Amino acid sequence: MNCRLCAQEIPDGAKKCSQCGEFQSTWSRALAIVDLKGLMALLPLLTLIYAFLAERFETQSSDLRLTAVSCSLDGVKVFGSNTGNRSAILLTAGFSTGEDQSEFVIPESPEERVFDAGASRLLTLPVDARRNPGGLVPHDLRSDPACSVELQFSVVEFDHTTTRSTSSCACPSA
Repeated sequence: MNCRLCAQEIPDGAKKCSQCGEFQSTWSRALAIVDLKGLMALLPLLTLIYAFLAERFETQSSDLRLTAVSCSLDGVKVFGSNTGNRSAILLTAGFSTGEDQSEFVIPESPEERVFDAGASRLLTLPVDARRNPGGLVPHDLRSDPACSVELQFSVVEFDHTTTRSTSSCACPSA
């Protein structure tokens, strides 16, 4: 067999000419161009570029979902879960039993009001006894089997919009 470039005789099946150094097949020539050490050196840089670009093109949002777990006369336990990738803040929480509307006592500490991305936890919201001496449900509605408490939540999302959501629970008895 002869070399493709210099026409010197080379052994059958040789990948490279011993005289001129030319690769004999196109595939061998392509693999010779690839420098594995150079590619490995670029890997950390490529990883940083990917992380930077992924952060820029990923949708930035928060999605705080609040659900009543239990209702008692002195307050409610609410389970909150932020399924977004940015923080959300519980702004207000209120309740109504029919026409009367009132607000829960919201925790003042940011640790309790802020739900980080992916965070889930139980939050206790007490009733303000000064504004609602009967608790969550007025005395005259406690024996009504059709009574329910409507809970309203106001949340500040990552993009500074305020969203409102509702949940409900059966009226607690004495």
